[in-house]
Order: sequence, then structure tokens, then C-alpha cells
Amino acid sequence: MTHKCTLAVSTLAITVSFGLAAMAGELPKEGTYKGTYSAVGTFKVNQVDKDHAFSTLDETGLQLTDGVFDHTTWHCFGGSEIIKGQAVDQGHCIATDLAGDKFVSKFISEKHALDQKTFTVTATCEGGTGKYVGMTCNETDIVRGNEFPSPPEGTYVVYVTLSGTYKLP
Repeated sequence: MTHKCTLAVSTLAITVSFGLAAMAGELPKEGTYKGTYSAVGTFKVNQVDKDHAFSTLDETGLQLTDGVFDHTTWHCFGGSEIIKGQAVDQGHCIATDLAGDKFVSKFISEKHALDQKTFTVTATCEGGTGKYVGMTCNETDIVRGNEFPSPPEGTYVVYVTLSGTYKLP
């Protein structure tokens, strides 16, 4: 069950991806982006009974995109509720760009089986510093956690392809 919970946990963090190399003066007021996110993390499962559990996660990752949010690092944290082998993951990430500006992303996954190869996560921006003050964004992530060999117990790896839109005030 821990490997399967790892996948659910990785969904949380995965889910969440945004990054940025462009400086404040270089960012268009709105646009689209595509990219990838890769991360490693730890998780802990808290079993309630045979059909119900909760897991927590802590993840560190990096993101590459075709423009806005390129070359950002991420720290994500969240959890999953697992009922009869089906999980919903949610949480937050703090992204930092090359200039040191930060923003917060909130993510939630679709309901998915713990051993599902891929699943979808949606993410939105919830504020930030510097060039990200007042920014809004919407992102769709395709999480690929169960496509890789199992890492050591209590850890996970994840790879995500993503696309989104953003708008600055």
C-alpha cells in the first residue's frame, strides 16, 4: 500500500507546477505556457481502517517551460484522502524564480486509483511577491508517478507535463 500511496502523494505535489526566468519588465501581461515538472518527495500514510487512510507529503521539484515560469524551483506540501483504493490529492506549492520572486500555487487532483499510471491535477495561483503580485493562473497537469520503478519506502518521484494560462494585473 505504501507504493500506491506514494503515487497518490506524488499527485499532490505534482500537481502543482509553475516557474519563471523572465524578469518583471519582460513578462507579457497575459499568455500561455507549456512545460515539465520533476520532483522527489517523502510521504507518510496514516491508516484509519482497511478502507480509509490519509497521507501527507513534502516535495521539492523543478520546472522548465517555454516562457513564463521557466527555471523555477518548488516546495510542495499537502495530502491525500484514500477511500477504498481511490485518492484525491490536494495541497500548495511555493515557487521561486531566478530573480527570487515567489508565488503560491494551489492544486487538487481528480479522483484516481492509487496504482493508476497517469492522472490529472488542476492548479491555480494564489498570490505572490514582486512581479507575481495580483497574478492569476490556471494550469492542467498530467501526472506520471507510477511509470517509474518504486523508490525507497516512504519516498516518491514524479514527472509532470503541464500547460496553462496566466494574467497579470
